[in-house]
This record gives sequence, C-alpha cells and structure tokens, in this order.
Amino acid sequence: MFVENLPGMLLLMIIIMVSTLLSWVISLKKNQLRLQLSFSAAFLLAITFSIILPEVFDHGSSQILSIIILGGFFLQIILEAFSHGIEHGHTHLHDSKKGIAYIIPLSLSLCIHSFLEGLPLSEKEAFANPIFWGIILHNIPVSFAYGSLIKGLQISKRTGILLITAFAVSTPLGWLSSFFISQIDGLQDFHHLALAVTVGIFLHISTTIIFEAGENHKYNLQKILTILFGFVLGLLPGLLA
Repeated sequence: MFVENLPGMLLLMIIIMVSTLLSWVISLKKNQLRLQLSFSAAFLLAITFSIILPEVFDHGSSQILSIIILGGFFLQIILEAFSHGIEHGHTHLHDSKKGIAYIIPLSLSLCIHSFLEGLPLSEKEAFANPIFWGIILHNIPVSFAYGSLIKGLQISKRTGILLITAFAVSTPLGWLSSFFISQIDGLQDFHHLALAVTVGIFLHISTTIIFEAGENHKYNLQKILTILFGFVLGLLPGLLA
C-alpha cells in the first residue's frame, strides 16, 4: 500500500502548495472562503458518521474508542489555543505585526493537526479513500487562509516558503509514520486508534466551521444549500459501497 499511495501523497502536497501560493496573488472574499469551508466541513462530517465511525467501532472496545475520540476532540481544542483557529479559516490579520513570534506556534500547531489527519490514511489506496478527499477539500480553503496570513506578516518570502512547505508535507509525514508503525509487531491495530483520534478532530473542526458559517448565527439559502450539498456528496461513498 506504500507504493500505491505515493501519487496521493504527491497530489496532496501539490494542492496545498499551489492553494497557499495562489493566495499571494488571488484574494478571496470572506463569503467565498466561508462557503468553501462550509462545503468541506459538511463533507467531513458526513464521511465521519457514515464511514469512519462504523469502521472505528468494528474493532476494539467501544468504551475505549469513545474515550480516544473525545481525546482527539480535546486535543484539537488545545491545538487551536496556538493556531488561533486557522483550521477554520481564521486569519487574525490584526495580530500579523507580531511576525515570527506569532506565526511559529501557529504553524507548528497547524502542522501537528495535519500530521494527525494523515495517520489513518495508510490502510487504503488514496484515490479510493473518502478521508483522503475530505482532507484535500478541507485543506484548500485552509491553505488560502494560511497563505493570506503569511503574506500579511513581516517576514521574508524565504521564511514563508519554508512554512508553507512544512505545512504541505505534514499530512504525508503522518501517512508515512502510520505505515511504518503498523508494520511493528503488536501495533497492527494502530490504524483504528488513529482513526478514532481523527474522528474527534473531524467532529470538532467540522461542527465549528458549520456553526460559524452564518453571520450572527443566521444562514442564508446559499450557505444552507452548500452545506446540504457537502452532506450529500459525503454520504455517497458509504451508500455506494
């Protein structure tokens, strides 16, 4: 499965790099970014309930796995204390004057988040894995937000490129790590533990984005339809399996 997933790893890195660098030359309106985030969040939530959760609870103690899911949820809360919500498109450009002191902990938190997302990807061929596509859909608007933030910082372009590269390789590194860990005797169930952590992360990310999608907690028809389309598309892989 390692060789089969190499094209997927490469595609993921290219998409993140291109999306982030495009944000340096293309400015998205806040509403456009929110719609992209809402669609990706709805897709993630749908595949979490229809595909990932049933797979998680097919293996091991449901009580232990439930605790791990809650652990993943809480871990994302901790990460966002440092990332300032960049995972749901928050850029906080008013803090950009802080430069390196602001961007380093934020980038480290984002990279850890991306690394953890990559852990459950090693068991299936990437292009046939809904989780892989969910991560790509989620990372496109996040990359735009991250790139916009870096562009507004008082740092060199070289530093910006290094930060973007670190972000781009984080999920593939999680992917690789999971592959090698699962080869160790006694750790064959690592995949399902990683899936449980991912469920907690996805639940936090997706619900937060959807709740934040409406201005003053009000949703217009465009946002409702965008979220509904994400749900329907996310449910299709499970229904067609």
